[in-house]
Amino acid sequence: MMDVDRSRTPQARGKRLLPAALGVLCLLAGFIAWYEALPTDSSLRPTLSIAEGCLALAFLLLFGDWFAGRPSRPAHAAAVLCRILYILSLFAIACSVIRDLEIRIVTRDTWICIGILIAGILAFNGKRILSAARRNAFRRRANHVATGRICQILGETHLDLDGDPATLYNVTIEYEVDGVLYQTRAEISRRMVRKFGRDAFVGRTVPVFYDPAEPACAFANRIDRHFFDA
Repeated sequence: MMDVDRSRTPQARGKRLLPAALGVLCLLAGFIAWYEALPTDSSLRPTLSIAEGCLALAFLLLFGDWFAGRPSRPAHAAAVLCRILYILSLFAIACSVIRDLEIRIVTRDTWICIGILIAGILAFNGKRILSAARRNAFRRRANHVATGRICQILGETHLDLDGDPATLYNVTIEYEVDGVLYQTRAEISRRMVRKFGRDAFVGRTVPVFYDPAEPACAFANRIDRHFFDA
């Protein structure tokens, strides 16, 4: 079985991200129309302006993630553009907060901007945070060890955010628990594969950590330059 995080494929995420991004875009359009329809002295205009900014940030984040999951160079370029605009927007908010602090005029809007800035940073890194939390929780459950044997090395090529082909290598590892044979995967350094060749790893044993309640849920540590130290 592959690592739990790998079950979340870009295609599956894309099916959820695009409708969410379009929904946020529709909300943003509605708020803009509402804002423009109000009198210039309306007390709702500042609140709507803040809401529009939040929706614009959410749209850039969702649309950027959707583009990043598309297998084409123009889509990856669009993803980079969305992320740049997102970061620039957060930077502008941070500059506004710093300016208010420097002149010692901290208003309600300043605190709202601080909240948006913190939420924006957390949202930008949300996938990494959630992935790390899920991985750590899974590894706490996987507290039993079996001896696994590397049976093959697979290379998966995809386009990176610059539109260039990038190959990630994984080893397939077979291990046995209570007489039942299972498989898991582990990452391996591309440099290691190029330096030693695939045959240097096939047949080697590695420790596999598995959940005793569900032996098919397992992981092995990344194979790097320390592999041959033992």
